Amino acid sequence: MTKQLLAFFIAALCLQAANLRAESEGWYVGYSGYGPAKIGMKQDELEQVLGSSLVLDLDVGGCQYLSAKSGHEGVSFMIIDGHLARVDITNSAIKTFSGIEVGSTQESTVATYPRIQVSQHHYAGPQGSYLTQYSQDNRFGIRFETDNNRVEIYYAGTAEAVQYVEGCL
Repeated sequence: MTKQLLAFFIAALCLQAANLRAESEGWYVGYSGYGPAKIGMKQDELEQVLGSSLVLDLDVGGCQYLSAKSGHEGVSFMIIDGHLARVDITNSAIKTFSGIEVGSTQESTVATYPRIQVSQHHYAGPQGSYLTQYSQDNRFGIRFETDNNRVEIYYAGTAEAVQYVEGCL
């Protein structure tokens, strides 16, 4: 009986360690990127950390939108002058480090980010807002677009890139 109990205890510890490892390797969004995909990376570096090649979705001058050929659904990568400038999220399964996701309420987002700036959305009318917060050094930012009190899309990247209303356009 003691050997079985000891084996169970060891198995439980191993399972707990595996769960902690999986959580620590989660692909969360923060000011400077999406998981190990960091703002400023070149395309080949980005493909390496994503484990997928990237396909072109839009090309406007020196700005491109790319998406992973496999995996990372609902994630778009804005490349400006060959470097990752912004990551756009439309997938409700992908959260920020603070737990906000597509579908979160505007109230919970504002409560989660105490320095957030609220401004009128350019296209959503009175029911829409931009919720923007910058990193302490103002180099990076995260912006949530809301409509009818819910986050519809959010993106993180350089302070300049998160201000682009129409992405590359």
